[in-house]
Amino acid sequence: MGFNTELNIEILKMSFNIQRTTLSEYSSAILQYNPSLFITPQWMEAVTTKNKKVLYLNIFYNNELIGKIAGLMFRNLTFNKELYFYSEPALKSNYSELLSQCLQSLVHYAKSHRFTRVSFGYLDQQSSEIPIVDGLKIKKTHEFVLQLQNEYKNFIPGNNFNIKLKKAAKINPEFSSSRDPEMVIRMISLLKETHSIRKNKNRHDYDLLSYNFVTERSLCKLVESGAAVFYYTKIKDQIHFISLCLEIDNRAYELYNGANAFGYANGLTGWMIKMRVEKYSQLGFYYFNLGGIPHEHGDKENLSGFKLQAGSTPKQVYLAQSEFLCLPEKLINPFFNLGKYMPYNRFTRFLIKALG
Repeated sequence: MGFNTELNIEILKMSFNIQRTTLSEYSSAILQYNPSLFITPQWMEAVTTKNKKVLYLNIFYNNELIGKIAGLMFRNLTFNKELYFYSEPALKSNYSELLSQCLQSLVHYAKSHRFTRVSFGYLDQQSSEIPIVDGLKIKKTHEFVLQLQNEYKNFIPGNNFNIKLKKAAKINPEFSSSRDPEMVIRMISLLKETHSIRKNKNRHDYDLLSYNFVTERSLCKLVESGAAVFYYTKIKDQIHFISLCLEIDNRAYELYNGANAFGYANGLTGWMIKMRVEKYSQLGFYYFNLGGIPHEHGDKENLSGFKLQAGSTPKQVYLAQSEFLCLPEKLINPFFNLGKYMPYNRFTRFLIKALG
């Protein structure tokens, strides 16, 4: 539901109340709201820096606390503040129909606190709704989730996935895990090898650490907090594949996979999913989220096909970004809106990055 009249905006202001809260209060109750793993304190405290501070918010509706969200505050190129949320707000299940109104209220909160723009990522969204919000540009995409307690139990892997498993079985790999932050460096080394392999296959370029505002130090802090675990495979003491997974509240999200040429050639990309699924199933995890897919068509088809063969179910999620809310950036909104009529290529990618 959108809000297109002054009357509706006034009703919204009275009904919703967004209040800043403390880390301690937010942490004590957040899991009661079934949040995205990317608005938990463990993730947020890992990505915070001297120049990027965490904003913890409570969401009230008619004076009742119905949800929570946490985001990063930072300065843009014109030294105005921006607000970035990695995912949507966590709402009580019986309030899911209020998602659009809640996002509308968060946009109003951002504007009233002089944030020049507010953005929402799609990571590990828990609702199945696509909101409609005045002033927010919504883009649909998908994540691929292994529902370990439900339909996955009867899943039969696809032929290509089975081929990977058979290849891996021939080399007798060793499956191990670690919570040593020093493995971040080894994983990044393998991520670079993966990047090189993909580029040699004429795949599109991408950032190694991909998620907004994530650094090597962020990953070390995340592992040190106990919220992230490395899974890796060795053959004769040599590591060929490392994956880093976010694990909170019996839920898992695959953050990164790094493999060398040997790992790719011998099916370790599929085998490592199988091994983690078995581990998570034994531990009673609810789901294992394999993450999203890139926008470029070639990689999109390849990656989505692989994740489907692994037994995941596509879940529709969304990204959302407001127009510029404050001056002087607000003056360029008409020009920024022209972007939807332009082709998606190297030049437009450069413009999008330059404008944030």
